Amino acid sequence: MKTILRGIIVVLCLSFGASRGALAQEPKKSKDPRNFGRSNRTLTTEERGKILRNRLTKLKRDYRRGIINSRAFWDALADLHMRGSQLTDVDRISLLQTQSVLLNEAGYPVTAAIYASQAINLSNRPTDRILAPAWSILRRVSMNRPIQNLLDTVADKLKLQGKVVPEFESEWNYFYANAKARSGALDEALKLYEKVESNDRYFIPSRYQQAMIYVEQNKLHLAEKPLKIIVDVSTKKKSSLPDSNLRSLVDYALMALGRIYYEQERFLDSIKVYRAVDRDGANFYDALFEQSWSFFMGGYPMHALGALYAVESPFYDKVFNPEAPLVRALINYWLCRYQDSRSALADFSGNYADTVEKLEEFLEQKHLDSETAYQLFENMLSGVSGESLEIPLSVLKTAAEKDSMMLVRDQYASILEEKRRLETKGVFGSYRGSKKPLEYMDRWALALRKDIGQRYLAELIDIKKEYQRLYAQAEFLYVELLMSEKEQILGKELHASSKITRVSKRMKIAGWADTTQAWKASKIGEYWWDELGYYISPVDSQCQIVRRN
Repeated sequence: MKTILRGIIVVLCLSFGASRGALAQEPKKSKDPRNFGRSNRTLTTEERGKILRNRLTKLKRDYRRGIINSRAFWDALADLHMRGSQLTDVDRISLLQTQSVLLNEAGYPVTAAIYASQAINLSNRPTDRILAPAWSILRRVSMNRPIQNLLDTVADKLKLQGKVVPEFESEWNYFYANAKARSGALDEALKLYEKVESNDRYFIPSRYQQAMIYVEQNKLHLAEKPLKIIVDVSTKKKSSLPDSNLRSLVDYALMALGRIYYEQERFLDSIKVYRAVDRDGANFYDALFEQSWSFFMGGYPMHALGALYAVESPFYDKVFNPEAPLVRALINYWLCRYQDSRSALADFSGNYADTVEKLEEFLEQKHLDSETAYQLFENMLSGVSGESLEIPLSVLKTAAEKDSMMLVRDQYASILEEKRRLETKGVFGSYRGSKKPLEYMDRWALALRKDIGQRYLAELIDIKKEYQRLYAQAEFLYVELLMSEKEQILGKELHASSKITRVSKRMKIAGWADTTQAWKASKIGEYWWDELGYYISPVDSQCQIVRRN
């Protein structure tokens, strides 16, 4: 069974980078007698700052009174932003917050969040009331856009000194814990996750991250508790997460519980939670496949082969999973169905060996780095053929849909979509003030792009390594298969005492109610979407036990 992947946290550096531009140039000396006796001195930094502050104050007052419209207001603020180095920190914070509010009103929430985070990072007292607009923007945007990495970065820089963060309050412990976890301070992170309260928006994500740390530490008994809290009906009812996010997190928690129960050899409990995964969600395929192991280990080989029949159906012909035919070969081997086992091993080799060989050659020849791996990922998404990319699309798509990729992919897609709109429409129809926000978005996009490339490359390498592990198992099984076939011909079974000599014909699992059972008998030979997960293969053991006198 594969280890559980944790959510990925991206480290960004989005500090305020105001360019230095002189507000007032030193006047040229003139021989005009009318200038005799006048001072030609250059304005001091303090004087320039005061002029800009007065300008900012007047602009805000004129906007509130309706003297200038949103477009003129934004253009004037953008000009001030370019002179940010001449402003005091207090005035820069005021400017950034005002721009953040305008960007949000203009329909650019992610960019607004970037400006708000810069305002907060500038302050020595980030929880002061003066920063209420910035915190309000971050809170509102976080409820509708994937900006978790931005909030984690803000949390990592803040010096709270025990004070409560405006708007977020106890929820902020989630982002603070993420920052601690990223730095390796796992015990501190666990304590912070625990402080997120049950009625908080990030309660379920905090419990999931808590469980993943325990899994990382191999403390499976401790990981079970927060996961069971997530899947509890009362927790789901109290959650304020959007339905799609809630269902996804619950499915991840169910998958984690299924894997923990499997490791603890609680196979029937493992099957139960796997079968609770939403069939319309992203985790359904993995739940369907992994329960085949639990069925087999729990003593239900017919159900295990039925699950594999669904996994290998045409609905999933684009999924790269060489483990499926290997599990099928293993189950048939223990049922002494050697011809079926041999056929499954042939499927394993015939369907996947060439693909992995091409992947290995590609990785060796191309020497991918984060940028070239990202280009490979982008070409795959844009529909370039597998032949052109030199790797079968099934491998590329499977790697792109791994858990480690999904969070960063969502954030990257969000920033690109907003960047395209800003380039096309400007802010309130104006392009004068678009340069800086586009620079900030490019900086964020570049960090996300690098992270996508690194993770995509890691997933491709993992696919290669996993196949090598499976191949070694297949070779061992093949040798055992040859020996067992020989023993069977001679009228005895190799390791007969450990083989499955009888297969239960029960369609239901003992101790389960009908509502929990949730499957029905189906005839093998056709595929229907609503029957996936309900197949049961009617097989008998062919093991021959030789009785010795």
